[in-house]
Amino acid sequence: MINQLGKREILIIKHLINAKKPLSSDILGVILGTSPKTIRSSMTFIGEILKIAGGAKIISKTGSGYAIEVEDENEFRVFMQTFNAKYLDAYWIPTHTSSRVAYIMRRLLMAREHIKMEQLMEEHYVSRVTLSKDLKEVRKLLVTYHLRLEHRAKYGLMIIGREFHIRVALVDYLDVDEDANASIHYDERTLYLKDPKMLNDETIRALIDYQISISNNSLRKIIKYMIVTEYRLKSKHFPVILPDDFVNIKQKVEYTVATRVVKSCALNWNEDEIGLLAVLFISRRNIMKNEAFSFRLDTQAIAYSEGIIQFLNESLSIDLSEFDSFRDELAKHLRGMIYRITFGIEKRDVGILESKGSNPAFEYAVVACKWLSEVLNQSIQETEIAFLSYRFYMFYRLLTTKEKSNVLIVLSSGKNASDLFIYELLGNFGTFIETADAAEFYEIPFINMEKYDLILTDIPAIQFNVSIPVKRVNYIFDDNDLQKIKSFFVHSQINSEQFLSYFSEEHYFREVDLETKEEVIEYMLQSMSIEDVDTRRKILQREKTSSTERGNSVAIPHTNYLFIESPRIAICLLKKPIIWHREYCQLVFLVLNGKQEKEPFIALSIAKAATGNIQFVYDMIRTKNFKEAHEVLETFIESFELY
Repeated sequence: MINQLGKREILIIKHLINAKKPLSSDILGVILGTSPKTIRSSMTFIGEILKIAGGAKIISKTGSGYAIEVEDENEFRVFMQTFNAKYLDAYWIPTHTSSRVAYIMRRLLMAREHIKMEQLMEEHYVSRVTLSKDLKEVRKLLVTYHLRLEHRAKYGLMIIGREFHIRVALVDYLDVDEDANASIHYDERTLYLKDPKMLNDETIRALIDYQISISNNSLRKIIKYMIVTEYRLKSKHFPVILPDDFVNIKQKVEYTVATRVVKSCALNWNEDEIGLLAVLFISRRNIMKNEAFSFRLDTQAIAYSEGIIQFLNESLSIDLSEFDSFRDELAKHLRGMIYRITFGIEKRDVGILESKGSNPAFEYAVVACKWLSEVLNQSIQETEIAFLSYRFYMFYRLLTTKEKSNVLIVLSSGKNASDLFIYELLGNFGTFIETADAAEFYEIPFINMEKYDLILTDIPAIQFNVSIPVKRVNYIFDDNDLQKIKSFFVHSQINSEQFLSYFSEEHYFREVDLETKEEVIEYMLQSMSIEDVDTRRKILQREKTSSTERGNSVAIPHTNYLFIESPRIAICLLKKPIIWHREYCQLVFLVLNGKQEKEPFIALSIAKAATGNIQFVYDMIRTKNFKEAHEVLETFIESFELY
């Protein structure tokens, strides 16, 4: 049943799950670039799916909006496991065409000969014009697999590309419409020549014996790849041949694992096929933080890691070399990443929009991939950039919390009770704290408060006559206490008034009637009197590297270099939503990064955090002048979280 959900329905469910309060059809309509009427229709369909297969239902609260109410926890948990994988795939589903695209992809990938357009038109009861639009989207998807669609007169359509890439694409499209058995062709029913459970069990045994860790999703994809490979070989498709420069792959433990799996599963594969299975293990392997890393066998990954660290220092003046473990942790990631890029098997099961929108280290990964792309002489897909950004995030907070706070603890039960309090405080916020001292309440008038940045106490704050902030919390922190303390430390890194100064009335544009992102960017730059051709080129280049759409009907075009002394942010409200890259967009923030920020991209990160709040986006799109927009910004900045 879940496979019947389209992209809009998937996004609606995700918003409802994440929402802290019911969401109206008006808000969801603005965020998803459609009408409230369409949202209400989708809600009815979602409600039917959840009732049958989700252990939940849609409830509508008058004056508030829609929410999901769970009726069966176990059934809903099972539903969510499948849904989360479906949500990651939704990014690749075209926003403005139907789910036919996924079916056509699978149909063409499984075909042994050319398929005529008339045949597809009859199968779907669509016109040539409609099918042509769908095929345009199919071509876009095929590019991400390093494949292309050939159309030969009198013959029809056929996918062209390397056998290995066809297999990888097939892995992702095996489950399309798995409930619609009537639509499955004979070729697909004969696909499973080997027992999937046997392949799964033997692979798990080998991974455990050789202490290799991969995610459950990666395991599932590798098993599917083995099924597809066996089918393709039995169907007389050409076996894959490894490049000569990968002969050293036999020295790696993953090749030993692949050899054992092939032998134990009685697969009649040659050495090159075994080598490609080993490549998949390498590309999907998780090398844990405390896991040994071979400098002898992986000197290339170490060299690339050092090159990226040096490039980030030169480009953004950030010195990651001071963190001893970062080089090795980055090299562990690059080991698999290099194989994925080289063989064209980039990760796709990554939350791209989440990473763009909520990971403040995403831009560091973009800059790092610029260097890596030039060194490898290959383009890097944004899924890989998003995946790499999580590695950078591990060290981002260390980079942005160099100015640590000195905290004074004052408890009603006295200094003797402060040890546990300080232990818990440092456990949660140690990266933000330089010192944590304790004092009795009566000692406050005699203490030099210039030494401290914050007082934490369980005594009413009104009783303190001091010039520094006082936060009242419980002796044992609850969620509100943690949020209160976190808010202070985050805001101590950012000057809120300074951020608001980056906006100005002359850089607020509304009712802008344009059709493409290029037109929007050009309009905003001209309106801001930015005539530098190089700036426009770099903004568009940043778009090409990884689209700046961040979901929620928002795009934030920007450059990856420090353009001016102080950042500037322009606001553009489009008259109607447009397709920015894959997503609808109506609110555009154009950010010109500045040299005076404490760390690169701080203003950009706050803009991303703001537009992650759908109420903020809805309120901003409804503003009629800059005064109203500024009020929306002020309301947000009072309670925002950067991390």
